[in-house]
Amino acid sequence: MEKQDQKCVSEVLDYLENLLGLRVFQEIFPVILTDNGGEFKHADIIEHSITGARRCSVYYCDPMASHQKGAIEKNHEFIREYIPKSTSIRFCNQELTTLMINHINSIKRDSINEKTPYDLAELLMPPITLKLLGLQRIHPDFVTRNPSIFKQ
Repeated sequence: MEKQDQKCVSEVLDYLENLLGLRVFQEIFPVILTDNGGEFKHADIIEHSITGARRCSVYYCDPMASHQKGAIEKNHEFIREYIPKSTSIRFCNQELTTLMINHINSIKRDSINEKTPYDLAELLMPPITLKLLGLQRIHPDFVTRNPSIFKQ
């Protein structure tokens, strides 16, 4: 997102809805679980499409309760391997973010029986959806877990 504000959140969700179609958006994102940041303050903007249709439900975690977000906190740990705390993310455009996420989603997790998040995505989403989102598997021998992927 260009900015961390309500308008950018709305634009991203509208973009995803337009890209995937309302039905697929609803299947992939039936619930959005977020913190209480100002950019998420107005649930209506998130929950409703520009056409007025309900696209998802929004729920807010309690402050300082990272355990309420479950597995997403593991992704934050992985992201910190690529972008250490206090590092500017100004260099990180959508292409580099997708590259990082593809590496993260190709790491096997104990919590999902030694499968990768990408394995689950293949089971739950049509292949065209993965392609539209720019998601692809990285072979385990080529998964990189440090900032060097941004210099390739």
